[in-house]
Amino acid sequence: MPDFYDPLDVLFGIVLFDFSLADVRKAAGEGCYLCECILGDPQSNIEESSLLAAEVVGDVLKFGVLEARTDLASTNPDASKGKIELRAFELRSVFSFQIIAAADDNAANDVCTRPVNISPASEDSFSLARHWLETCQATHQKCPKPKGDFLPTRLIVILQKFGRRRLQLHQTSSEDTVKPYAALSYCWGGEQHVTTTKTLHRHMSVINEQDLPATVRDAVLVTETLGMNQIWIDALCIIQDDAYDKALEIASMPSVYSEATVTIAASRANGVHEGFLQNRPAMANKTPELVFQLPYRCRNGEDGSVVLLPPLPPIKNCTEPLDRRAWALQERFLSPRVLEYGSLQTRWICQQNVAVKNTVDGWKDEFVRNTKRSDRLFTTALHAVLSKTDALAPDDPSYERPVALWHSLVRTYTHRNLTLPTDRLPAISGIATQFGRILRDDYLAGLWKSRLATELLWSVDSLEELTPRPLVYQGPTWSWAAVNSPVYLPTRAGGDICIEILGCQTRKSAKYTVSDGRYGAVESGIVVLRGRLQPAEWALSNKFSRERIRRRDVGDVNGTLPAFTTFDALEEDFVMMDIDVIPIFLLKVSSRPEGLILRPKSNTEYSRVGHFEFDEAHLDLRLEETKESRSQRYKMHSDWLDSGAEQIITLV
Repeated sequence: MPDFYDPLDVLFGIVLFDFSLADVRKAAGEGCYLCECILGDPQSNIEESSLLAAEVVGDVLKFGVLEARTDLASTNPDASKGKIELRAFELRSVFSFQIIAAADDNAANDVCTRPVNISPASEDSFSLARHWLETCQATHQKCPKPKGDFLPTRLIVILQKFGRRRLQLHQTSSEDTVKPYAALSYCWGGEQHVTTTKTLHRHMSVINEQDLPATVRDAVLVTETLGMNQIWIDALCIIQDDAYDKALEIASMPSVYSEATVTIAASRANGVHEGFLQNRPAMANKTPELVFQLPYRCRNGEDGSVVLLPPLPPIKNCTEPLDRRAWALQERFLSPRVLEYGSLQTRWICQQNVAVKNTVDGWKDEFVRNTKRSDRLFTTALHAVLSKTDALAPDDPSYERPVALWHSLVRTYTHRNLTLPTDRLPAISGIATQFGRILRDDYLAGLWKSRLATELLWSVDSLEELTPRPLVYQGPTWSWAAVNSPVYLPTRAGGDICIEILGCQTRKSAKYTVSDGRYGAVESGIVVLRGRLQPAEWALSNKFSRERIRRRDVGDVNGTLPAFTTFDALEEDFVMMDIDVIPIFLLKVSSRPEGLILRPKSNTEYSRVGHFEFDEAHLDLRLEETKESRSQRYKMHSDWLDSGAEQIITLV
């Protein structure tokens, strides 16, 4: 190992070593594998005399050489005068490492990434989890305590008899004393041991722990080590072959998770048979030769040590298996406290620890951000809901915040997967119930009545994830629940609303007649509105591309509309039809202008097939066209859209 860790100089945060690239190459030839890695591409055209430099960016240590860049800048508004020369230095990176430090090392003050805790089931790990729970319960003012007046219909009770653990299903009653319980959030991932009408009475006597899958057994152990003896697990606490019981229990999920003392999230397990307490693999266990420990000079002058690992870009924004499950989103959202067992760390998540460090057992002490998950969004949204004891009026200035949070949650939710697409509305009904409490608004298959005109402008978030139109009814076409692609809901329209909502209603599914089914599945839904329609056609030469709608009354290229279009789904009958164009109608909803692409079902009934937005940038290009004539051509199309006949129509 070459002795080059004492820096020659520090320039703009970049450490310069008295060690040239030629020295690095020599050390590599003598067996230093670190230097071999630092060399990077052997074909790189870097001068051998260049001095080695390093820079820490976040949790990454970059090795390279320092390069100077000369720029000219002006000190005078007249660019021809007063120019000065600026010299800037930047690191030309050759090789990067992940940098980590042990919690008890001096370097931990500078480096926030820790080694992964490979033993989540160790006594130290369980002790840390108990500490998080006890600290939250005793000191966190933002974290709501269970109200103490709710118990789920059934709970698994953990008993100790003759030194052995015994499990049984308990049917609660109003006479039971309310005690703390845990809830489990996990991926089913296939068949498992469940409660049915046939096994209900046997489970109320005893549940054979050996028959249970690994994730359930692990959850029981965690519950016990946290000092509780009751846990709610859907597979065992809901009668799985009883439609009435399932509907009733789904409706009570907001209370089940919000009143749990803690929700145990088995995030790392793809299925219920995997478990989540097994040892995690050590970092870079497949490439141990790429792990290096180096001395480290801390910012305060003390000496410490750090470990360098090969770069791990897929882990930085790690999506856990549970993050892909749609049902788990509301389980996460509804839970005030979550103990999450992930692939790289065990994490404590509650209302107060957004700004609190040291709530992980290793790796990164930061919130995960990706399209399928946002810890900060969940925490912020739940706090916004729980902090409101009274309903908000639509004209209340603070009304916009929960609405915007709802839209963000829907966007995150629709990026997740459902085993049964017909669960599109039921799987978010618990969240909708909580928002309905404070918005005091009518819920219409995923949209809110007071904002219906704006929310009708939802669009598919990514054409790359466009899916076929469902064959089984999931919701009316004007609702995002009718499709299975990720969606985006606008909080505000891009201009003034141009339609008038005359009426709207949905009919709840018969499956939800046992409870308040306003937030669950629907069998039908209509929106009656007054607006301006223009006939158009969808050219099928480039199916499902973004620009392909044109006017029916102009047959040549002048009829192509300057529209940015997103279609809601792959329409099977459109694809199968042996014709070149499909008749459609454009409904202008906002003055932006933007609106809906409709397909006629009768003289007054229409189904939605997409969203459009006019923009001059989407005009077809023409040689030697002036800016003025281009603007006039755009205005011609915009005026045409405005001149549509006003009609009363029904969206279904």
